[in-house]
Amino acid sequence: MSFKVSFFLIVSLLVKLSLSAQSLNDYQYIIIPEQFSFQSSPNEYDVNEMLQFSFNKYNFKAFIKGQPLPDEASFCDALQVSVLKKGLLKTVLKLELKDCKGNVVYTSPEGKSLKKDYKVAYFQAIRDIFEHSSLRGHRYKEINTPVAEVKPKQELVAKNVTKTPVKTLLFELRGKQYSFKPEGRNFVITENNQHIGEAELLSDDINYKVNAGSLTGKGNFDDYGNFELIRLNPVNNKKIKDILARVN
Repeated sequence: MSFKVSFFLIVSLLVKLSLSAQSLNDYQYIIIPEQFSFQSSPNEYDVNEMLQFSFNKYNFKAFIKGQPLPDEASFCDALQVSVLKKGLLKTVLKLELKDCKGNVVYTSPEGKSLKKDYKVAYFQAIRDIFEHSSLRGHRYKEINTPVAEVKPKQELVAKNVTKTPVKTLLFELRGKQYSFKPEGRNFVITENNQHIGEAELLSDDINYKVNAGSLTGKGNFDDYGNFELIRLNPVNNKKIKDILARVN
């Protein structure tokens, strides 16, 4: 192979990779299957919910298949997620994001873990993938489509598919259990089935303003789905950091 041909192929590959990464910013919505080929049941090891949480953390709006898209969005406004898994002595995952025509828009780097516990390994591999700047740096660029070109909205799922209910999150802190029930983009917080307050998503789409009695403060979800809460000690006015451990 001549030097010119080799150089052309290298340049073409770099341009293709660059365009693929940049095109992520053309998409806001992500659709995650209820079950991947390597899972024996829907959301096994909480992999699907972990992916949903991770995409939401980095400025996407992710939905597990069965959850309806917003009224203003169509099926082709979203990217479909595939997870490629390999490895025997270690867990290796890779994400593929495809448009509604099946074209691959983005392929992630590999996420790896040597952990033997499947849930820990999957979470670590997913976290490894989202360390990549193409996903962490996602910023949706809205495309203004002329009215004449707007296509009829397609349904996300067939009518005979049962919609997946939004899951209430359970957390534990110092022997007490709290539930976070999704309400839009916010959460209603209860303790022992008693309403104690709310967590309101702030404009940065990451942090929450929590107004819930002794839990009042500011917090966000870590990469394992736990809720990190920063509060002020009323005695000395110093910051207290608590971790509400995810239990489901």
